[in-house]
Amino acid sequence: MKVKTKKAGQTGIKPTANVGFEQSYPHNERIITDNVAPKMFSGINGFWIKISKYSVIRDFIINLTEKMMPGGWSMFLVRKRYIDTKLIETITNSDHS
Repeated sequence: MKVKTKKAGQTGIKPTANVGFEQSYPHNERIITDNVAPKMFSGINGFWIKISKYSVIRDFIINLTEKMMPGGWSMFLVRKRYIDTKLIETITNSDHS
């Protein structure tokens, strides 16, 4: 039996793109800071992330996403921040064992 992994392998694209957009906010306004996320994209996703530095474009994209899926934009960011926090806690606690 062949395991289909193509769709599973793409599950991180949208949350990571959201984090990339998040990096265009001033540091003190971000939900999560990840300087690597914007660098992971090229092509159309990289283009949108690069132009998200313009607040009018960034706000348009975020508002459009929120209209299509209320709470959808922040859901990915908060989930990733929670996972990052738990990973850091686990690593820190394992260092003390």
